[in-house]
Amino acid sequence: MLSKSSVDQFLVRELNLSSVLRMIQSEAPLSRAQLAAKNGLNKSTISNLVDDLLERRLIHETGINSVGTCRPATQLEINSKVGAVEAGGAMGIGLAGLVNIFNPEKIILGGPISVAGEYLLPSIRQSVNKHAMRETVN
Repeated sequence: MLSKSSVDQFLVRELNLSSVLRMIQSEAPLSRAQLAAKNGLNKSTISNLVDDLLERRLIHETGINSVGTCRPATQLEINSKVGAVEAGGAMGIGLAGLVNIFNPEKIILGGPISVAGEYLLPSIRQSVNKHAMRETVN
């Protein structure tokens, strides 16, 4: 069985990943420093989270913003070339956090996600199974 500390760290990381990804999606392009300032997380935490998202190819670096007198900053935005499999995987990560917290019997997805369900649901399920704690996944 996982310790409470391990579970807490896992949940916090998954929630922070989801938060950073949503912020990039809604406000891109953003630099790591801007993400840290807006999110309240320290720069090294943001850098680790961004590295994880870059490795998963969910975001990409778009270039350097050298406006002003500050050090030039690499801009980040959502990778628009991410396929349904990767998008579903990202959604599954967020849902896994909810599964870990609430342990629901069922998750109902609606809106635009339900329209693309046949493309997204297999990868969402796979990602939830991968990222949710074993005790909560049936």
